Amino acid sequence: MRLPLQELELMPSSEAEQLILQMVEAVPGLRPLYEAHISINDELLAHVFMGDVSRFVISGFQDTWESEPYDPPLGEVGEVFGILEIAFAKGHPYVTELISVSFLENIYFDSLDWKKESRERIRSSLGPSLLEEFEKIEEFFESCI
Repeated sequence: MRLPLQELELMPSSEAEQLILQMVEAVPGLRPLYEAHISINDELLAHVFMGDVSRFVISGFQDTWESEPYDPPLGEVGEVFGILEIAFAKGHPYVTELISVSFLENIYFDSLDWKKESRERIRSSLGPSLLEEFEKIEEFFESCI
């Protein structure tokens, strides 16, 4: 069954909005970012907001990089990873693109300047679906060099 074009246009934004609202509800630290985003943009721009989420996650990791033995960040950062892992594994095309392009690629490009150990720590915290996608991103961009 083919959906009318108007319904197709609504589905992706609805799926993305559901994912983002779920994260904002589950992760209190994302609420101020979300509120600022809506205030500035007058609407949810899913790809832009996921960039904010990637920076939020990275800042959570920076506090743990020097600790030995290394413990993956739990709490809010772990919750973000858990929600994104489930959403990515479900496989809705728009949501997987959103997570890949605007979350994992941001983490990849930010991680290029990190020490190898720091990059490995973030990789080791990804669930199986996110890690598989992250490895595809690494392989693609490293083949371009």
